Amino acid sequence: MMTKCPRCRIEQEKTDICKYCDYDMSNLDREPSVPMSQRKAVGIVILVFFIAIALGVDAFQKRGEEKRIPDSSTAQKKIDGINLPGLNILMKDMAKGSGFSGGSIIAALFFSIVGMAYFGYGKKTNQYLMLFSGIALMGYSYFIYDIIMVIIVGVELCCMPFVMAMIFE
Repeated sequence: MMTKCPRCRIEQEKTDICKYCDYDMSNLDREPSVPMSQRKAVGIVILVFFIAIALGVDAFQKRGEEKRIPDSSTAQKKIDGINLPGLNILMKDMAKGSGFSGGSIIAALFFSIVGMAYFGYGKKTNQYLMLFSGIALMGYSYFIYDIIMVIIVGVELCCMPFVMAMIFE
């Protein structure tokens, strides 16, 4: 009878120890202590919790943002006696900050932690799709500032290895 090792994914004769990676396969026939449906439910609750916190922080921060941005009706700025009409626009952009909001930083932190876990798991089990998905999760948030896009891309990258595994297996 052939069995597949869960760590190295190499199919081999059924034994207690994997002959390729020395994984103990004697407990594979046991039922897991926590059913898969409960683990999925806990994962979904954690994901929704972090998304709600990120969106709440973002909404709270945007509510007070209008008060800090100078309006364009102020007098033209002068530097060393020279009128610079475009300086008002530049000052507005500088007052907005770098584009990162508190919510997008929280979402990016959450998805980066998930990316670290994907990277470690992919490296340990030689699953390159998990490995590259982890790298993408850790890095994509440096290029996307909008909170909604950070969450959408993060959820897609989290689901990608599992969807691709279902398609190609």
